[in-house]
Amino acid sequence: MNSYIESIKNSNIKKTGIIISLGILAVFIFATTSGAFSDSEDLTFTGKVEARELDVRNKIPGRISEVLVSQGEDVDAGQILYKIDPKDLNVKKLQAEAALKGAEAQLQKGINGARQQDILSAKSLADKAQAKVDLLLKKHEKYQALVQAGGMSQDALDEFETELIASQMDAAAAKQQYSMAIEGARSEDILALQAQYDAAAAQLQEVLINLEETEVKAPISGSITMLISNQGELVSTGTPVITITDYADAWVEFNADEDQVGNIKVGDKYNIKSKGYSGEFFQGEVTSINKNPDFAIKKSTNELNSQDTITYAVRLKIENNQEEGRILYPGMLTEVSPIKAAE
Repeated sequence: MNSYIESIKNSNIKKTGIIISLGILAVFIFATTSGAFSDSEDLTFTGKVEARELDVRNKIPGRISEVLVSQGEDVDAGQILYKIDPKDLNVKKLQAEAALKGAEAQLQKGINGARQQDILSAKSLADKAQAKVDLLLKKHEKYQALVQAGGMSQDALDEFETELIASQMDAAAAKQQYSMAIEGARSEDILALQAQYDAAAAQLQEVLINLEETEVKAPISGSITMLISNQGELVSTGTPVITITDYADAWVEFNADEDQVGNIKVGDKYNIKSKGYSGEFFQGEVTSINKNPDFAIKKSTNELNSQDTITYAVRLKIENNQEEGRILYPGMLTEVSPIKAAE
């Protein structure tokens, strides 16, 4: 009887142990899963500061004649940074201006037609050529009679007729020149002259634009963070010369796991903390969430979470960078957390 009672007690103890073990396991699983899918307001991320950088590049080849800024200097958009020697372009400008004047003169000549003096000169040449033809025609009748009478050979008559034909051709050409002088240039000729003028004008405009590019200006406001080329260097088209960083256009980028990113929305506000400003916060706003995942392999800390984790890049626009002398520089590591969680 006592042994039976003892066996029942042992059985109850085992059941109690199993129940306690299952309870501990349930608490563990709940704690693990609730932490994995917790609200983003309870999470803190580590991010890195980045800022807009722009390389100022040469649009025209040439030698740098003067650098007007130094590294670390703040510049405004439109400020002249450096100059390119314009001597070669000035020569091209003179050539283009001369070509344009010549094309303009030819075009005006075609539009206005020949001058009165040119018309009179063409008429005089036409009349002179026709008078010669008339004289030769009269002689031709006499020479034909002489050949029939035996007073002139046929060979001499043939040579004379050749001269007559040449004179008739000269008279026709002179008459055509006189007609052209009266009528002026044809519309096709004027269009061709207009095209030549337009081409010359475009060439001059190109030279003037390139001359403007000899004074290279800052496209944005910011700080000179790198001087790549110096005075006296010969640079080609597209060569970077100066790097400008705009600290006012700065952001923090951090990676959120797949179980966190669903609670992050564009427009969410975050506090940004940096070691450089102990006890102070910058503020940022989520401007983008990269929907292309970054497959980051992480070491698992337990058997229940042994799979790789997908992360997504989130960008925070820093709203008050450079205010009150505080600047977060590119490369700085920061701690970011939702504002509600920080309050």
